[in-house]
Order: sequence, then C-alpha cells, then structure tokens
Amino acid sequence: MATLLRNRPRVLTRVLLGLLAAFAVGVAAPADAAATFLDAVLADVDGAIVTASDAAVGKALGLFGLEAAPASIHAADVQRLADAWLAIAEADRLLIALSPTEIEEAWGAAAARVGGMDALRGWLDPAGLDEAWARKIVEADLRRRRFIEIRFRAFVFVPD
Repeated sequence: MATLLRNRPRVLTRVLLGLLAAFAVGVAAPADAAATFLDAVLADVDGAIVTASDAAVGKALGLFGLEAAPASIHAADVQRLADAWLAIAEADRLLIALSPTEIEEAWGAAAARVGGMDALRGWLDPAGLDEAWARKIVEADLRRRRFIEIRFRAFVFVPD
C-alpha cells in the first residue's frame, strides 16, 4: 500500500486514506458503529476539509448533487463534494446571502426527503451527528445552488 501512495499527490493520498477509513467504518459491526462514530478527512479543498460525515449527510439528504442513498462513499462522491466546497468558497467571496426563510425551507425539504423531521433526527442522533451542524450542511448546499444560479444564469440562452 505504501508503494501505491508514495508517488501520488497529497490530495489523492488523503482521499484514499479517507475512503479506507470510511470503508473500515462501513464494515464495522452495527453495534460498534452505533457506539462510536469515527469521522475521517476525505479531501482538503483549498484549506477546507471534506469529511466522511459531510459525505454521509450529503448522500442521506441528496445534497450537492449526490444521489440520496445509504450506499457507501465513492471517489466520485468525494470529487463532487470537493467541487461543491469550491463553489461554496466562491459564494463566500461574492457574499451571496440567504434569508432565514430560505434556509428553513431547505431544511424542511431535506427532512421531507428522508421521511420527516422525526426520521431525520432518528438518523442523526444514533450516528452522533449534531442537528445544527447538519443544518449548516443543508445551508451550504443551498448557497452552492444559489451561486450556480447567479453565476451561470447569464450564460443560458433559450432559442425562440
């Protein structure tokens, strides 16, 4: 394994190690997984990290263009999240703001995708994930979508 990783760029090495850690968590016995949630860094995107829990919440709620599925995390998912983190960083630089109403609607829509607020809390609590943090992930996805909408709206031409 060391030979494979020795000549890879640092980001790829981190991604591979993160995927290995996520895989190890995924194959752990359910009782072990319920007892302790182990997070792993999957990528470093311009100083912002993408963690396994970011990917898990993104996949569970269908955020960042990820398919809403309880499947394991793949390299393509990490790449999509890395792209999302770059778009979010750009939204921050452009000071793209969201209203509290928009954020609340996005949070409600995310909860509805998994069967309601009780179902969402029922998934977050045993995994040791904070609801406030999950809300920030939903807000980040909304900011990413708003950035794309604003940034690329001028490039869409509809023929008559």
